[in-house]
Amino acid sequence: MHDITGPTSQQELARILASPEYQEQQAERRATMAAREAQFAAIEAPLIAELREAGFDVPSVWSLRQLSEPYPVALPILLRHFAQGYPPQISGGIGRALAVKYAAPFWSEIVALYRQAPDDDGRQGLAVAIARIVKEAQLSEYVDLVSDPSNGESRVLLVRRLKSFKNPRGLETLKALTADRVLGQEAQRALAGKSPNS
Repeated sequence: MHDITGPTSQQELARILASPEYQEQQAERRATMAAREAQFAAIEAPLIAELREAGFDVPSVWSLRQLSEPYPVALPILLRHFAQGYPPQISGGIGRALAVKYAAPFWSEIVALYRQAPDDDGRQGLAVAIARIVKEAQLSEYVDLVSDPSNGESRVLLVRRLKSFKNPRGLETLKALTADRVLGQEAQRALAGKSPNS
């Protein structure tokens, strides 16, 4: 296998890129990716078919968030399919598709799915949804979710929202989390007003 990361001249790099060995490696990589995409498309097909029947012509559940129009009719479909179980790459997309304000009436269902999520991608997607739809009246349950270690590292995605509650318990919890081994860094960033990527 050619190493194209080390120092080399432009001519040497061009020679490597044009070599039959490199071209064969790239063709194999493209074929592997295409096979994987076809496999996921086949697994996701029942969900996509049901979404299309409901009027949402999307190639993947990940495309729902790109629609210019709201899709409240699709939410019960998404919840049902998440509960049926999908590979992480799909369950993560379903969870994030639920991260819309008008999913608030489904709070209890989304929280229940979050608690039972079998994989990190799905749990993270639902954490994004939960942080998006939580209301002031649900603060106590929200604090329980953030504080429960069994919810794993997805809890990091719940931390920042604690700062926006009017109830002082939100900020108190956020301050307490600065000492948490998993959540401490994100809690400190949230208190400092820094973005997650800073």
